Amino acid sequence: MRNKSDWTSPYTVEKDTVKIGQSEDSQQAVVTFDVRDSRSDKLLSGVISGFEDDTARLVIDEKEPLRARYRVQDVVLPTLEATAIMEASRSEEHFVANLDAGKGSVIITFSPFRVDFLREQVCVCVCA
Repeated sequence: MRNKSDWTSPYTVEKDTVKIGQSEDSQQAVVTFDVRDSRSDKLLSGVISGFEDDTARLVIDEKEPLRARYRVQDVVLPTLEATAIMEASRSEEHFVANLDAGKGSVIITFSPFRVDFLREQVCVCVCA
């Protein structure tokens, strides 16, 4: 069994790329950012969007894919309303945004790359 302390994540967020903007396919507010893979020096792009009913979506893709990636249709139902995203804070270590009028939040940790979705006493973590 591998010793966990020997492993370090190769993924880090490019701090200057984290911003709130509009999604490419709709007028929904999203958090966008780039993630660097130090093993290959390739960039990945990340997008976080918020929806009603405590729903959030994280999509990570190649920044410059060799060919278009297949996208499954109707992953997010069209009846699900998008919610606002507002920047709450930013530091050298992480970026925090409020989702759904402050009912939830998302924390993007830059190094190593990690995303925490928080709502009341529940945390869902995505890390690499």
